[in-house]
Order: sequence, then structure tokens, then C-alpha cells
Amino acid sequence: MFLLTKNIEKYLPIILITVYLFLLINKLDSLPLFVGDEAVYTSSVEGLISGFVDNNNHPLLAKEIWAFFVYLVRGYFGIESVFFWRVGTVIFSIVSLVVFFKILRLFFTKKISYLGTLILALDPMYFAFSRIVMLDIISLSLGLSSLYFLLKFLKSKTKKDLINGGIFIGLSLAAKMAALSLVLLLPIYLGLILKKSKKFLPAILYFLASIILGFCLGNFIYFLLPHKIAFISYVSEIFSSQLNLPEESSLTSTPLSWFTIPQALTLFRIVYKDGVRAVLAFQNPLIFLFTIPAIFVTSLLLIKRKVKLASETLLILLFFLAQFFPWFLGLHPTYYFYVIPLTPLSIILILKLINLLALRRFLYPLLIVFSLAVFIFYYPLLTGIKIPKKYEKILFSYSQYNFPPKNAIFCQKCSPR
Repeated sequence: MFLLTKNIEKYLPIILITVYLFLLINKLDSLPLFVGDEAVYTSSVEGLISGFVDNNNHPLLAKEIWAFFVYLVRGYFGIESVFFWRVGTVIFSIVSLVVFFKILRLFFTKKISYLGTLILALDPMYFAFSRIVMLDIISLSLGLSSLYFLLKFLKSKTKKDLINGGIFIGLSLAAKMAALSLVLLLPIYLGLILKKSKKFLPAILYFLASIILGFCLGNFIYFLLPHKIAFISYVSEIFSSQLNLPEESSLTSTPLSWFTIPQALTLFRIVYKDGVRAVLAFQNPLIFLFTIPAIFVTSLLLIKRKVKLASETLLILLFFLAQFFPWFLGLHPTYYFYVIPLTPLSIILILKLINLLALRRFLYPLLIVFSLAVFIFYYPLLTGIKIPKKYEKILFSYSQYNFPPKNAIFCQKCSPR
């Protein structure tokens, strides 16, 4: 029995990844490339393959990753399939989970780390965006890798971990600019951590240089070819687009609505005579309920200096707040799915909060059972499987957001109600 348990533990990661990968790729090619902003990004990918930058409002790394698979199967194997457009995102979804598990192991036991990774994997927002041509999962994967190396740096104080942390932030920015505020705040944080060291200034300079290196590397492949736009002009246009997008949009959400109003985002919806095919995305209700209390308690304990691994916990909090508060400034529309890079950070803070409670042995199983139940019931609506209209209407009633009664293929503010 002991040997059986040891063997299960040995192969458990492979088993879980295989099952999750099957769930991700199941009917991956059953819907056309019109889920969320796929039409926009696929146009950009076609542009890169043809040798020009299309829709220069986001960096190129994620688009280069998608273009690699499309070009490979189209150019070498003559296959044109929606599956290969989306498979790059699927791969980075798995990478995110692996990196997240390694981050959790810095704070928790192996069992709790598995539990936390499963909660992220089963989050309806994370899962839905892991199957489509959108920037968020690729950017998150690289951002989590940066966090992992920076957490290691707090313990090792080695230049290698610091540089790796910077490079991965730069690569994350090369996929999407969501972590831009971290570039401003992390040097201050590192300066406070290293203030007693004579090498703190060189360390910060190494860190900033590695961020620039990562960002340039992430956009490098396209600029190896002759083209009409210079790299500096390209970067200038990206920053301008991020700061000057219109404040009003039919798809925007107020920042506080991410954690105060249960919402379901409609990414795709086609109605049939007797059924409907839809792709919804929403945050696990338990995460949205407990995130704000977890942040409050964590902050209070940090102030009172009653937190183990305080520097590491403060870094988690910084990663969260730095990517959350900029959307209060009104410089950029806030879309509901911008909660994706915050979700794994919320999970860490929630698990740390549960660890403080006497009922933790009861709460951990409840957390995973609830998350699994939500995922199972909503799986058809996360993947676009055809279901009866009644089933969709019942499950859509979860969202308390006041949607206007209209139907559209891509519309956050639409509902079958």
C-alpha cells in the first residue's frame, strides 16, 4: 500500500497534466476564430506571417508564438486548422500551472500546492482564456515565471535569479503590457530589500537592464526582417495606444466590479432552434468572495510583523496591487478579464488566510469540491459545446451583473435572460 501511494505521488503531476490537457484541447477546433478578440489577433498573426505589423496596440511575442504554429503546420504540412491557431495558448496554460505550483511550494506543503494549482486550473476565467487566441495566458505564464525567480532571489540574493526575474517581466511585457506598473514599483521594493547592501544600486540597474533585454528579445524575431517601421517607432506606438485608448467602451468594467459583483463574460454565443453554443468566462466565486478579506488580513499581519516569509508575502501583495490599482486612474479601459493575472496571486493570499483558521482541514476540501463542481457544471459553457437553452439560462443566472437583454457574438453586456 505504501509503494502504491508513493507511485501515485510520483506520477500524479503527469496524470493531472494529461487530464487537464485533454479537457483543454477537447473540441478546440469546433468553433471558428471569433471567440473574444480572436478575429483581431488572428489578423495580426496573418500580418506577421506576411511581413508587416497589423493593429499595433499590443507587443508581438504572443502573436509570434501563435504565428510559429500556424506557419509550421500550414507551410510544412499544408494543414489549415483552428486547433493550431489556439494550441500555443494551451501550451502556455500548462506552463503557467507548472510555474504556479513551484511558487506555491515556496509557501506551502506539496498537498496544499497541488490544491492551489487545481483551483487555478479549474477557474472558469483561466480555463476559458486558456483555449483561445488571446494575450492574457501567455503574458501570465511569463509574469509568474518572473515572480518565481524574484521570490528565489529574496532567499538566494544571487544575480542570476534577479536577472532571470527581470528578463521574464520583460518577456511578459512583450506579450501584453499588463505588468508595466511593476517596472516602476519593483526597483523601489528591491531598493528597500537591499538598502543595507553596498551592491543595491548595481542590482537595480541589472534588473532594469534585464527587463529591457527581455522586452527586446520578445519582439526581436520580426525586426530581423526588412520592414517599414523602426523598433523605436513601434514601441512608441504601443505605449501611446496603452495610454490613450478611449475610456468608455461597451466591454469595460469598473475595477471594483472584479471583486464585488459576480459577472459572466460572454465571449461567444450562437443560438440554435433547440439549443445554444456559448463560451462564457467568469471568476471562481470563492476567489472573488475571499480576495479582499485575504488582502486586508495579509496587510494587517505584515504591518504587525506576524507573517512568516514576510518579504516574499509582501512581493506577492505588490504583484497584485501593482497590476490592480492602475485601472482606477482612468487611463485605459478596464476589461473584466484583466483579472486573470491577479487570480493566482489571490489564490496564494487566500490559502495563507485559510492556514490561519482553525477550520482549515474542513475549508481546504470544501474549496476544491466547490471549484470542481462549478467547473463540471459550466464546462459546456466554457468550451462551446451545444446545450439546451434552459441549461444555459440556469447557469447564466449566476451572474448578478445587470446585463441588457440583447444577443451578440462578442458582447460582455449581453445575456440570455
